[in-house]
Amino acid sequence: MLETRFLVSDIARLRAIIGGIDEDPKFSDAYPNEWFEERMNKFTPFVESGRLIRRVVKRPFDRPRGNSDGNRVDGISEVFFALPGEEWRVDAYLLLWQVAAKTKWNYSLERFEGLLLGYEDWQIDWWIEQLRKRRPEQDYELPWMPLTKGGE
Repeated sequence: MLETRFLVSDIARLRAIIGGIDEDPKFSDAYPNEWFEERMNKFTPFVESGRLIRRVVKRPFDRPRGNSDGNRVDGISEVFFALPGEEWRVDAYLLLWQVAAKTKWNYSLERFEGLLLGYEDWQIDWWIEQLRKRRPEQDYELPWMPLTKGGE
């Protein structure tokens, strides 16, 4: 049942990306991960036909870690999809996260990320309001993102 749900979700996202309406054309997971690679391979025919652009970014850890299943994890793999001519969004998204690695994540960066991913203003407004309800402080730290290297 779980596999079917993901398959349906991937097909819906693929249609949305090709139709230019997907709000989140980015996938990420730990690697190595055979399941994730198989999932991303479903998009290959659309990449090979030129209907989609795919960019894979591997972010290796300083040293391998173990996941909750006890498997070795070497890093995080991010897979971005864009329509031809929209590749600039991926470049800008990667720059956004370079800025975030040097500064504290905040609502302005959250808004910019939403714009790059194709969300409309009203959707971003709603999302930021949800975040403010959970984290009332102006700036907030994302639990999965180290703000600086070496604890600086």
